[in-house]
Amino acid sequence: MIDNNEYVCDVCGKRYSNLDEYAACVARCAAKEKDKRYKEERERKEREKSTRLAELREVEQHYVDLRERYIKDYGAYSNNRTFNLSNSLTDILDAFLY
Repeated sequence: MIDNNEYVCDVCGKRYSNLDEYAACVARCAAKEKDKRYKEERERKEREKSTRLAELREVEQHYVDLRERYIKDYGAYSNNRTFNLSNSLTDILDAFLY
């Protein structure tokens, strides 16, 4: 931005009388902003990942509890089906847990 032969960085607000210094500042500020956005996005994804993992563990524990109650009440639990992507959550958990 030009104001009476003075250049002002739109990001940080520093003033320059030299166009090259102004351009260098804008480039530095833009790089900092880009890095900041990247870091924020990475942190957001890590929070989402942690939340989803906690949800999966909760579901997994609920499944284990139900399975143990079933075994206690009826003596055994058998899953003779083979694992494929169309199976239910129970079948998938069985394939990975037991």
